[in-house]
Amino acid sequence: MISSHMNLTPKMTLSDIFGKDLILNPRGSFSDYGWLPKNPAKIDFLTGAPLTIAGEMPIICSSTVATEDILNLLRESRLDVATLRLVYHKKEDYYDILNLFNAQEKKLVINHPHPNSEIHHQTYWIDPKLLGFLNNKAQLKELVPKEYIPARLTIHPNKIAESIKEFNSWPIIIKAASDEPNGGGYDVMICNSKEEIDDAYQYFSTCHTVVVEEYIDIEKSYNIQFARTIKEDIVYLGVSEQITTPSGIYIGNWLEKNLHPSEEIIKLGYAIMKKASSLGFIGICGFDIVVAKDNRIYAIDLNFRLNGSTAAVLLQDSIYKSYDSSAILFQNWDSKYNWNKFFPSCRKAMKELNFIPLAFNKPIAPYYSDLRCYVSGILLAPLGRKY
Repeated sequence: MISSHMNLTPKMTLSDIFGKDLILNPRGSFSDYGWLPKNPAKIDFLTGAPLTIAGEMPIICSSTVATEDILNLLRESRLDVATLRLVYHKKEDYYDILNLFNAQEKKLVINHPHPNSEIHHQTYWIDPKLLGFLNNKAQLKELVPKEYIPARLTIHPNKIAESIKEFNSWPIIIKAASDEPNGGGYDVMICNSKEEIDDAYQYFSTCHTVVVEEYIDIEKSYNIQFARTIKEDIVYLGVSEQITTPSGIYIGNWLEKNLHPSEEIIKLGYAIMKKASSLGFIGICGFDIVVAKDNRIYAIDLNFRLNGSTAAVLLQDSIYKSYDSSAILFQNWDSKYNWNKFFPSCRKAMKELNFIPLAFNKPIAPYYSDLRCYVSGILLAPLGRKY
């Protein structure tokens, strides 16, 4: 299966993009701030995702993603694992790290902004107000040319039921419009009935505003990623096709050697990135751009942070060169098996099947009530999507 014994290396590392003096914090706040998973194990799992693309950039990560057995298996997979790891074991350790950098005024690249009391304004590499603005779904019109924006209303949640009169058919999409952090589809509901509209009102009742948006019958859903580097260069990183559940929760991505969206889509991505750059953004972002079945193109979501598939996008060229494969599937999995059964199964899949692990979360009591195991990784698809 392996055609080369070279290490799997990203086309750009995080230190290529951010330099070596900044520190990445991929974790959301312990205070359940924003529209993120409420399960702390899932939030800790996010801190493992950058470890194989970090280069020389220091990473704040949970001890549950960086145990010796995990790191050794990643190395066995020929991945370069971050050596500059700032590891926390529990909530108190995490806030000790943040307090240290607050006191030193050390700059952090923050994937998910925290309450002001937890990370000081001067500790952010990018102004948290800018991050909130760029990731707020109500601001799409400020960043995307109007011809690429779906029909939508920005309203107070108590107007949700009334607003559906503006749309001709079900389903209807409702999204939180907030400067608070979001991700993974946890700030989106797809409503197919008035009863589900009532559920959406309850779910979004704490928001000052929500977006009510037309449902698009999607033919292709692309996630297109860019970086603006510390040298202020704009770089196209790559593209994947997204996989989501019927309710809109993100699952994974298909990546292919010959996946090339239209020139119009790529130009749209560059236009959005240039607009964000003009406002002061530096970093990685991913734009969800879809092609409807009537061939119209829409930008439906903008994510100004590392995306779930960023590691896979950056590693894909190296994987294609090393393995006899022109397509890969990136996905997250969880299991109720205990770690002593789950982890050997992953090792066996890596050695005997077409599997490259990228990140794990090892459940440790008493920190988690949920003791499921989590892994993200890549399945090689030698036959393309017939795999």
